Amino acid sequence: MVIIFAFVSCFIIVATQLYQLIRFLRVLKTETTNNNKLTYKEAPLLWYISQGLFMSFAIMMIFISNDDIYGRSIFIILSGFFFANLILGITFKRIYYNDLGFLYQQRFIPFTDFISVEPVGRSKKTYQINTKSEILFMEKRRALFIEDIYNTHQKKAI
Repeated sequence: MVIIFAFVSCFIIVATQLYQLIRFLRVLKTETTNNNKLTYKEAPLLWYISQGLFMSFAIMMIFISNDDIYGRSIFIILSGFFFANLILGITFKRIYYNDLGFLYQQRFIPFTDFISVEPVGRSKKTYQINTKSEILFMEKRRALFIEDIYNTHQKKAI
């Protein structure tokens, strides 16, 4: 029964990320249909490798721990988490952008709404992008890359 629960949990975790990926691909298709083609900056290859290694380790542990039902179920769920993280890399870790703006989660943020980029409190890893209508939170590398794209866009506009 525990193993069945682990497989169901794993399926739900992966299915949720696949659903998010499908929704995200629809947004990309809509942007392309509206003649707003986006390019992307890939997440670091090391991130994908680490998630793949973790997933491989979890899958190996499923077969090694064949006598321990609880250990096996934990590794089934962990392998689902790591596989979902690989999918998440496509929807979240990549930065989709063009000269007009960037894609944040599932909506396009134009550079005309852009105000500033600044760190969040004392955090050195989390930054916020202030726009006219909202505050967007993201990791430092992504926020600074978007700021560079914005500055390049501003120079072209002048």
